[in-house]
Amino acid sequence: MSSFCSNTPKEIYMPLKQQIFEKRMRFLAAAMCLLLCACTQLAEQLTTPNEQEIETCAKLSEITIGMTTSQVLSSCERKPLRTSNIITGGGKQVEIWVYKGSYLHFVGGKVESIYQ
Repeated sequence: MSSFCSNTPKEIYMPLKQQIFEKRMRFLAAAMCLLLCACTQLAEQLTTPNEQEIETCAKLSEITIGMTTSQVLSSCERKPLRTSNIITGGGKQVEIWVYKGSYLHFVGGKVESIYQ
């Protein structure tokens, strides 16, 4: 018998089956990546508030003198754009919270003044 036809159908079939399996797995991996990317973009659109909401204090009119920082955070429903700590000429430490169009001054962890 010649060696020309020594490969049996099983020896030929198994590598082809493996190639088909690998192609399907690559396709499946690519499809999953696309789906995850689409889901991530959708989730960002649903959870990202617009720029106006990010910058302002939600219930600024409800904030009163004497409220604590945690009460203010609860009322505003977000952290301030920025904060600063200063010491006045009289030696008083003041923490300033900045929201769009408003400034809250805290002394000793409580609201001392509100500027709009």
